[in-house]
Amino acid sequence: MSIENPSIPPASEQPKKKNCLLWGCLSIVLLIVVPICCIGSLVGLVFVADIDPLNLKDRIGEYFDLGDYLDDPSQFPGFEDFLDDESDFDSEDDSYYQDDSDTEISDPSGNYSDASSFPLEYYTASDFSATFLVPTGWEIELEDAAVTFYELDSYTYLYVGEILVDEGYTAALLASEVMESVQEDSQEGTFQLVESTPWQVLTGDDAHLILMEWTDLDGVYTWAYNLETLAGESNIFFFLSGEEPEDISLYGDLLKIIVNSFSR
Repeated sequence: MSIENPSIPPASEQPKKKNCLLWGCLSIVLLIVVPICCIGSLVGLVFVADIDPLNLKDRIGEYFDLGDYLDDPSQFPGFEDFLDDESDFDSEDDSYYQDDSDTEISDPSGNYSDASSFPLEYYTASDFSATFLVPTGWEIELEDAAVTFYELDSYTYLYVGEILVDEGYTAALLASEVMESVQEDSQEGTFQLVESTPWQVLTGDDAHLILMEWTDLDGVYTWAYNLETLAGESNIFFFLSGEEPEDISLYGDLLKIIVNSFSR
């Protein structure tokens, strides 16, 4: 006994399937959207084109005064909460920036109670015979037979170099010539020779130290130590200068340390 498969009717006789749910949803959407668009158009015409056939502007004004909200946006519901959130965001951003007013630039010399507190290292000149201690970290500028050391963030500097002189010169005479040169570049009546004394160095050279202070032609107060050493025709000098009068003693002691370390 055999089981026959049921016959498949022709395509023209098959029942048509319709998605009733889809059409129902589409109809509901149209019923909602179309009235909203119509109402929105009427309201827009009232405020934009001054066309108000249904007197909607007055009716809306009974419940919602747009002018008041435009004059004071804080009346909008939730507006203050929005501002609070924005302020919190700004305050978080500001925390990443340092207030420059809290940053102070300290006086470099104020970091040391005495000259022995300066960190020092030996320096050997490349084009004249001299080795001596200098403060660590000072900026170095090379010249012909001379070198300048600049203290960072201040106007203090140490100038060291060599000059070949004729026979008959002394360290005191060389120091006197430096003094006269400085006096010519100072305002009249402001130059003062504070100290002038023979000095002793470990090399046994003839040496002389002077301390000067003056106001230059630009109106800037300046002090300077000048130490001249002389061995034969070789004159090696140490010129240490600054602009703060309270630093004179400190840097005077520093110069003594530098000179006591000097060797040819």
